[in-house]
Amino acid sequence: MPTLTVKQEWTDEQVREFCTDILTVAAEGGINYWATFNTERNSQAYVVALVNVMDLEDEEPLYDRVDVTTIWRTIHEIVDGQHDKNVASRYLDWIRCDIRNQECCMIDAECADIIVQLAIFDQLVYG
Repeated sequence: MPTLTVKQEWTDEQVREFCTDILTVAAEGGINYWATFNTERNSQAYVVALVNVMDLEDEEPLYDRVDVTTIWRTIHEIVDGQHDKNVASRYLDWIRCDIRNQECCMIDAECADIIVQLAIFDQLVYG
């Protein structure tokens, strides 16, 4: 399958807004079945701090921070085909559409959940 590289020019503000939208959708409805979280907002970034992740095998509590940089890197990996086995084609289509349009409007809670899981675990662990 051919891959699509993110080729458009994005401003820092566009990247921040796009990734913040994904984190918001994930925090409000995508990841809450496997983790509780705290959010932090400031003028520079939006961060989701995950706590109390469900059913971890090592029994160590996970406290991980997912931020704009992590989400943007994962989006590039998904679009470039590094996670093809983990991302259903409909979600890949939605992500690619949003990248082309430089607007996060197709990515729903399930898709945002996938992006966050890939950002943290490099694979789908839940759901």
